[in-house]
Amino acid sequence: MDVDGNTVGVRYCLSLDADGPRFIWRRGDHVSLYGLNKLAAIHERGWVLLVEGESDTWTGWHHNVPVMGLPGKTTWRPEWAEYLAGLNVYLWVEPEADDLIARVGADIPELMIIRVPEGVKDISEAHLQGVDLAAKIEALKAGAVPAQDIIRLQADQRAAELHERAASVLASPDPLELVKEAIRASGYGGEMGNALVVY
Repeated sequence: MDVDGNTVGVRYCLSLDADGPRFIWRRGDHVSLYGLNKLAAIHERGWVLLVEGESDTWTGWHHNVPVMGLPGKTTWRPEWAEYLAGLNVYLWVEPEADDLIARVGADIPELMIIRVPEGVKDISEAHLQGVDLAAKIEALKAGAVPAQDIIRLQADQRAAELHERAASVLASPDPLELVKEAIRASGYGGEMGNALVVY
């Protein structure tokens, strides 16, 4: 729904399996932040927890947690940040969804990250385990980490990885000699000048 409670999108779940398409949108509908109809009440609380998926959103609402849902980890849209302006925004990061931190953090600089507790994938799983979800989330909020710290760490790790991969080139007195060797190793036997220009 939109902020006025009008239905603006319908998404169908086709399968619980990861094989094949799991979800489709009703013809003409587009991806949307889930829970916009509760935005006024969320702003009264002063904070929001972003989760992945509609079912986790409903779980949060069941426990009176101010939750909004992303319909998948790749669906974040920069324009959604304006809905969350003025709120303390927390992002529940599921396993293997670290790329979502940079995506959302680019548009919400003050974003705080809640890492998944051991043995729990999402808030619905925590609910099924009998966890007092509202209390658990409050505790996790207290230990949340600024997204910008994680983004910087990820960038540093990526730079270190690239530096390691490029070490032989960086240490070479003439990197073009390495290129010549690679060209010759591929089976090229012609004049090297043109091959280097093409490279």
